[in-house]
Amino acid sequence: MSKEERIIELLEEISKDLKKVLSSEEASPGAEFYDPKNWLTPQETMKILKVCERTMYNLRESGQIKPVPFGKQLRYFAPHLFKIRDFHLK
Repeated sequence: MSKEERIIELLEEISKDLKKVLSSEEASPGAEFYDPKNWLTPQETMKILKVCERTMYNLRESGQIKPVPFGKQLRYFAPHLFKIRDFHLK
């Protein structure tokens, strides 16, 4: 198999995977996703999770919480944070 054929094959695989993701439920969020009240600042997030700034950084770096950039600021999706908090409180 030539380099070009391998590249085309990889692109086709990526395309299939992308179509799966875009057609999944996660790719089409509900109305709560678009409500600005559901997006919290890092300070609000630390308060809800009851963690310090360093722990917040570690959670973000490990991928346990994923911020979304809003301009130059980061925001966290509140419903996701409540699930994390509730799971750890059990």
